Amino acid sequence: MTRLLGWLLACGGVLAVLLAEPATAQTVSTEHYRFLPKLSVLNQHGGFGGFDVDHRVMGTFDFEVEIGPTDVWPTAYVAKFSDVNAWASHPILAYVLPLNQTLNLEGLVGHKVPVRAPIDIYRFDGTTGDGSSVELYAAQIGPWLHLKATTAAPPNSADFFEYELKAVARRTPFADFDGNSSVDNADLAKWASRFGLKTSVGDALAQGDANGDGVTDGADFLAWQRQAGEVVPTAESLDALVTAALATANGATQSSLAAVPEPATFALLSLAVAALSSPGLRPGVARHSRTHRLA
Repeated sequence: MTRLLGWLLACGGVLAVLLAEPATAQTVSTEHYRFLPKLSVLNQHGGFGGFDVDHRVMGTFDFEVEIGPTDVWPTAYVAKFSDVNAWASHPILAYVLPLNQTLNLEGLVGHKVPVRAPIDIYRFDGTTGDGSSVELYAAQIGPWLHLKATTAAPPNSADFFEYELKAVARRTPFADFDGNSSVDNADLAKWASRFGLKTSVGDALAQGDANGDGVTDGADFLAWQRQAGEVVPTAESLDALVTAALATANGATQSSLAAVPEPATFALLSLAVAALSSPGLRPGVARHSRTHRLA
């Protein structure tokens, strides 16, 4: 009995120490993404001149997910952008808009939306340097990240530009070297023509560098081998999937998201996600993951 009481007291002491320590967020995963320019557009509009132009978005970024403070229940998941090296290029003029500055991506905080669908959706909000508000949704669908964002000028402001982002990014490494939306023999030929060469200034992916490490080598071939046969989904299909998923969220306020899908619709969502998550995987080859889980 004395030994049992001693054990209980010791456990109680450890528990007291744990409870006394401040709760901190823990990183669950860090994924590296690359924008697909063909599917990524930043619309810039407004100003006294009625400006309205679409810019193509390209570049890379990291997407981090953390578990919020451990003393919160149910578990809260928080997401953020980091190491953003992306820009939006004007279709004619020789200038670009730094995406991180335009939307303040690294300054936004995202919280997981409770959807009844097998995908993870995060809602971000914040403000830019000029005081414009930003609302952004990021949906992780297999290796794809679907982004939709809008900005609104500060109240009572004039001559402000506003922005709308519709973009698709792919987790890296990615082996669609020729940018034709499929990983095929043409990509293998492009890799072979660059094998052993360092990546020069420009688009690393177009130079056969799937993982962006600055050289076209065997690691890039391995990425191609694992992804051969993969086809990039259309922006419309991803957008429809996210819209249907958001419609299942508690308290959805958007009029277009008012109807909650029936169970059959949920089953279709599951099948759609599975289809978007699995192309290019071959039997016996495990999908590469960059998720880092804490013990």
